[in-house]
Formats: sequence, structure tokens, C-alpha cells
Amino acid sequence: MAKKNRILFLILFSIFLFTGIYLLLPDFKPKCPSDINQDGITNNQDYNTINDKFGQTCVDCREDINKDGKIDNLDLLAVLAKMNVKCN
Repeated sequence: MAKKNRILFLILFSIFLFTGIYLLLPDFKPKCPSDINQDGITNNQDYNTINDKFGQTCVDCREDINKDGKIDNLDLLAVLAKMNVKCN
């Protein structure tokens, strides 16, 4: 029975790969919350954007990376931790 299941899996997986069905699936690339300006990389521009709004409170804004309602050191550290990391 286990051998039949493996064969069935391989057949279905082959169909999945070779028909291009996987192209219809949503994009599962990791999101980059530290890329504030969404240019595909976390860099000085993102750091400066957070620095400009430092100390402000907000609800659901991009600059509040850790979503605690305020733009503070934790958000700056999150950008520094991902500095020069490509997101897409």
C-alpha cells in the first residue's frame, strides 16, 4: 500500500510541476517589513524614513515595523538588522 501511495504521489507531483499549475499559486516570497519604501532592499532610505518619524505613534503604519503602535528604537534596530538585504 505504501508503494502505491508513493507512486501516486510522484505522478501527481509530476503533473503539478510539468503543467505549470504551480504558477497559479500565490507568491510565497517572504515579506520584508523593514523595506519601508518597498524598493526591494532594506537600506539607508528606510532607516532615514523611520528616523524622520521617530517618536510618533501610529496605527498600522509601515514605519512601525514591530506593530507596537509607536516608532522607536525597536523599529530602527529592525531595519539595521536587515540592512542591505534584498526582499524580492
